[in-house]
Amino acid sequence: MIVKMNPHLVAQQNLNRVDITRLVVLHAYKDWIFARAHAGADTVKLLKELERIEFAMQAVWKFDRDASKHTWKYLMPNTPANEHRSSSWAKNYLRAMRGHSVRYIGAQS
Repeated sequence: MIVKMNPHLVAQQNLNRVDITRLVVLHAYKDWIFARAHAGADTVKLLKELERIEFAMQAVWKFDRDASKHTWKYLMPNTPANEHRSSSWAKNYLRAMRGHSVRYIGAQS
């Protein structure tokens, strides 16, 4: 598994190896949630779990708890959240995630 993280943000937020490991685990869990959604599982339940993951990620990153900053729901298949995917904030976020300012950390599996 490969996880992308902004190295400048990692330094700015003073994350340590344990924090980074937690983020890698949370990303793996998020990926499992998406795999279940693509396999046809109940996306309403999965969206609730995805929200828990995003709050946990905010905590590890030392950000304020703010559901308005959650973005993964915009990528969940077959959900009402996809209707908001066209919002400018979501478009800008998704575009930034494809940017070259991130590097890969973690291990491939």
